[in-house]
Amino acid sequence: MSTTTVQSAIRPGRIRSKLDPHTVWLKQLASIPEPPTTFFPAQVDLWPMLGNDKENCCTCAAAAHMIHAWSAAWKQPILIDEAHVLAAYIMVSQGAQGGAEMIEVLRYWRRNGIGDRKLLHFVGLDAHDDHELRKAIFLFGAAYVGLNLPDFVMPAAANATDWTLPACGATGDAAPKEANGHCVAAIGFDQDRLHVVSCGSVRTMTWDFYRAYTEEAYAVLAPEWFGPEKCSPFGHKLHELETDISALHHALMANLTPS
Repeated sequence: MSTTTVQSAIRPGRIRSKLDPHTVWLKQLASIPEPPTTFFPAQVDLWPMLGNDKENCCTCAAAAHMIHAWSAAWKQPILIDEAHVLAAYIMVSQGAQGGAEMIEVLRYWRRNGIGDRKLLHFVGLDAHDDHELRKAIFLFGAAYVGLNLPDFVMPAAANATDWTLPACGATGDAAPKEANGHCVAAIGFDQDRLHVVSCGSVRTMTWDFYRAYTEEAYAVLAPEWFGPEKCSPFGHKLHELETDISALHHALMANLTPS
């Protein structure tokens, strides 16, 4: 998996999402396959910044990076340009330019599309369960991950491509900070690390780093991962997943609707 040179500090841009009672959760799905030990389907030589060097648009840039990763697995990469990412960010943030909630980006992505590419459904993940995250990446081709990063990874001088939890743990300068809210596309993993796209580069984080700093995560059902035959590279069928999630969503809506 290729990487690009890290050129700038991370721009925080993820605002903590409000709890949404309409969310379907991965653990509710009828059948979730066990993930492999390693997962690296995307072959991408360049991950563009998509405006995240100028604006706090990591939530929308991460969505575009997921579309890129899914389509690259089929050797037909779809590149959402910076203008479309920034347009989506402006709409979701309503011009406030201080960041956006991941859940609002997901809703916008489903209703309007990002670069005219719409998702079908999204499901919530247990943000501290790294095994569930592996399942989600294997089944859905990527995951949408929200972090509260510590201060030590924010400046350009300390912006290493491998994020590791310090020996002292997540305390002091290594404590998670809501002001450092950041969103990344998780596109691969191995036994030791999660691989994510952030600010135009593939970075890795140890699993204890993931558990210490992740606040929210989602799996996204999108047609780009399922190719021309509507089947993922690993044999998972789009129709089956869409039917399962739709049924759960309808049941949830019915239970929430006053009789």
